[in-house]
This record gives sequence, structure tokens and C-alpha cells, in this order.
Amino acid sequence: MLEVVSSILRQYQKDHGLKRVPIKTALLCPYVEERGHVDRIILQEVDYDSKGVIARVVKYSGEQPYSGQLSYAEIQYAKNQNLCWRRFAVCKEMFHCMIDHQDRDRIASVDSLKKLTDLFVADTTGLTGDFPPFEKEQTAELLALETLFPVEHRHALKLQVDNGEITHGQVAERFKIPEYYTQLAFQESYLRATTMLRGKLLDIE
Repeated sequence: MLEVVSSILRQYQKDHGLKRVPIKTALLCPYVEERGHVDRIILQEVDYDSKGVIARVVKYSGEQPYSGQLSYAEIQYAKNQNLCWRRFAVCKEMFHCMIDHQDRDRIASVDSLKKLTDLFVADTTGLTGDFPPFEKEQTAELLALETLFPVEHRHALKLQVDNGEITHGQVAERFKIPEYYTQLAFQESYLRATTMLRGKLLDIE
């Protein structure tokens, strides 16, 4: 699926310039619509009582004049969360509109939600084959990170972080993503793997 990120970033660079960061999540909608399984993505700010819910996607169909039946994905994000978490959560939900093709890929019941939560807490990645929503959630998270904090920017910044010139917090502020994800992206094994996987897919200066 990383080739999808490469394709989106290539097109985003052509239209808006990859060097202009942070990447704007609202501008990503047409690229995901083009590659996903919904015709329109709508972003909506809402009040969520639960602090644990940052964003969710609601899918439905509707009639459009001259267009017939269209599929919609309404991504609802919690306005009480900070900007970095909102952006990351919205981007992650966008990718769910691309990778969740079947009902079994989605959380459709309280029992499914409880199982997903248990797996995240236990970090039992070996069980993902038995529970597709967990695998899909991890994939969407990875794709969101690679989109909002592309590997093209990371090597030079990692050197600066390692040399004490800048902090993880400053990097997170620049790219408007949660600091947790900058720390993950800078891990040696993760950076090496994503560089190798995407290095042959991109030709971005």
C-alpha cells in the first residue's frame, strides 16, 4: 500500500508543492477519492463526549442530479482534540475509505470494538490475521504517518534531532502531527524500512 502514498505525494507535489509543510489534510480528499471506494469525502467537526474517540467515518449513498447514485464518506472529527491529533486522525480515516472494502474490515459492533481495543492494549500484532479491523487500523495509521510526515523530509531532520539541534516536539510542531509519531518515524528500523520500501517508488527532489 505504500505505493499509494507515493502516488498521492507525487500528485500533491505537482499540484501544491511537497516542500510546503504541513501537508493540508483537506487538500488530500480528491486524491483519496480518486483511489478509494467512495465518490465523495466530507469533513465535519463534531462534539464527542468520549475523550478516546478522535475521528470516525460514516458511509452512506445518495442521489446526485445528473450523476445518479454516489457513495459518501463523512469523516467526523472531535473539535476538542488538538490540531495535530485531529489532522492525523482525519488522514487515517481517509485511508480507511481506501482500504476497507468489506464489512469484515470494519468495526460494526460493540464486541468488535472491544476486541480491537484489547488487541491494541496487548499489542498482539501476531493476531491481526484473525481480526481484519486491527490489521486495517494499523495500515491506515502507517499510511497517514507516511503521508503527513514523508520519508523525504526525515533523514536530515533525524540528524538534527540526534545532534540536539532540534527536538521531537519542534518537528511535530512543524509538520503538525502528534509527537508520538515523530518518535516512531525516527526509529532506526522504521526509517530504514520505509526508506527502502518507498525509495524505488518516488522520484521527488
